[in-house]
Amino acid sequence: GTAIQAQRVFTNLTFSQPLAMLQAPGDDTRWFVLEKGSGSAGTARVRVFPNTANPTASTFVSLTVNANSEGGLLSMAFHPSWAANRQAFLSYTQGTPMVSIVARFTSVDNGATLNATPQEIVRVNQPFDNHNGGHIAFGPDGFLYVGLGDGGDGGDPFGTAQDTTDLLGSIVRLDVNGASPYAI
Repeated sequence: GTAIQAQRVFTNLTFSQPLAMLQAPGDDTRWFVLEKGSGSAGTARVRVFPNTANPTASTFVSLTVNANSEGGLLSMAFHPSWAANRQAFLSYTQGTPMVSIVARFTSVDNGATLNATPQEIVRVNQPFDNHNGGHIAFGPDGFLYVGLGDGGDGGDPFGTAQDTTDLLGSIVRLDVNGASPYAI
């Protein structure tokens, strides 16, 4: 059949371990790229660049992560009211032993960058450095959905994905507007 060809759009940009690319709600003038980071105390970044020909990227936020195995900066979600409240949420892993964190970051410069001092929303210990999950997204209901892997190793040795009292192996729905840090 049909031939498919890739065409490079942004020719002068280079990223280190890019993991995701997204735009803020209602703003198609910029792109945000998540760089996973590397090492047990590496630096992960969200880079931002204008949606124009030959753009230059700048750092939106950087943070220290444990990016060993399947860890690092794993996901980002802009609050649905980003234009009004300038809040974004990041999912990442830190520390040894590894911990999964979802945190709220706020911009204090009208959305140009994020404050590097987050408010932690969720912190979950990881028994291994893989199967972290980590994707986050806002649903049409306005809640933040957090996907957590089973905690690692092969075959879910601790049965966390089968245990409804354990956050590992779960998708959690949080109301980040109802209370601080969240309501259920």
